[in-house]
Amino acid sequence: MRVVAYGGAILFSVGVIPFVTRELGAARYGQLGTVAALILIVTIITEGGLGTVGIREYSNLTGEPRRLFMRHLLGLRVTLSLIGALGAVLFALAAGYPAVEVEGTAIAGLGLLLVNIQVTLAIPLTAGLRMGWIAAIDLIGPATGAIALVVFVLTRAPLLWYFAAPARPTGATGSRDARAPP
Repeated sequence: MRVVAYGGAILFSVGVIPFVTRELGAARYGQLGTVAALILIVTIITEGGLGTVGIREYSNLTGEPRRLFMRHLLGLRVTLSLIGALGAVLFALAAGYPAVEVEGTAIAGLGLLLVNIQVTLAIPLTAGLRMGWIAAIDLIGPATGAIALVVFVLTRAPLLWYFAAPARPTGATGSRDARAPP
């Protein structure tokens, strides 16, 4: 199930790229890629193995210690995500990125926060080996992101809207899509 979902996620992501690149053109697609790369760096830093530790600890704990651990882990994820997003925006400002890229970094940073919350809340599914649900999560995120991008292309949406679409979960275990946008 997970292999099929992963393959479907790749097809959704790759299938929409020609439409997005044609609509945005090289320069604006490059801006999208710049922000995606910056947020990817923040993603790598904020993950830091927390997904794996979360699954291990959740599997070994029960009752109140498990609930307390999950509350702490969720708080840590939210805190790290907010600090990382703020750091990315400050970096974009300091590096002299154009306004649309700074604003896009803020939007993508908030998307990262939502993804990290989702990944943390999915830990019980992963620890419980609920592969059907995990596969669904693995597929739904890229599918909705691809649909959003197609809508943006069809409506000739401004570049700023595109920054929200790449911030989506691609794995219930804490993995994220490491490719450039979408």
